[in-house]
Amino acid sequence: MDFKEKKVIVTGANRSIGQRIALAFAEQGADVVISYHSDEKGAEETVQSIKAIGGNAKAFYADFSKMDDVLSFAEQALAYLGSVDMLVNNAGMLCRETLFELPPEKMQQVFQVNTISPLYLSQLCAKNMVERENKGCILNISSISGIMTMPKGIGYGASKAALNKWTKHAALDLAKYGIRVNTIAPGVIEAGMNEDTAASNPELWQYYLSSIPLQRAGTPSDIANMVLFLASEKANWITGKVFAVDGGHVL
Repeated sequence: MDFKEKKVIVTGANRSIGQRIALAFAEQGADVVISYHSDEKGAEETVQSIKAIGGNAKAFYADFSKMDDVLSFAEQALAYLGSVDMLVNNAGMLCRETLFELPPEKMQQVFQVNTISPLYLSQLCAKNMVERENKGCILNISSISGIMTMPKGIGYGASKAALNKWTKHAALDLAKYGIRVNTIAPGVIEAGMNEDTAASNPELWQYYLSSIPLQRAGTPSDIANMVLFLASEKANWITGKVFAVDGGHVL
């Protein structure tokens, strides 16, 4: 899959899935901008890894709980790249509380980070694509929590379900411009957010693993491979879909 001279934005690419996606695009020749929030060191590691293979990359800070930061990040990313061909909305906020444990304020925050800010960034990038008559691609990284009902998932799962739904509406609205919008819903990935779960709650981790027919947790590369396919010309007749990449967890 050749992405030479393509301009790609990947949010939350300081570690795990986002980092692997950014590197995968760079390995295929793309110029990449990433965002980070709390892990500047990880973001710099991503950038340096891309530069080490001869690619161009830049990291910008963004707190996606703040709308102003979304706008600022988009302006910086587009100024650096000049335009955008692919946007990958990967940055997210984990939320694991039951109904009685979840404060309304946290519900608002998790929706802001996981649902509203990706939508706003997509609007800004899609506007750039339309203005340049660029038939680009927007990919959202969701979760199987947005498809199935899982323990302590009322906040996180609801925010991802909303992300899945607006994917379809955005795909419908942008189809006339040749811009495709799809979502990938990862299953249990042994990296990033789940590293803490495996260590702090081994019983919950084993519960997740026991539900996977292919009998293993996923890796960031499993998700990055799907991202590259959906961003490529091989998927140019696919839009408005939510793909569970989960080892068969959702069947």
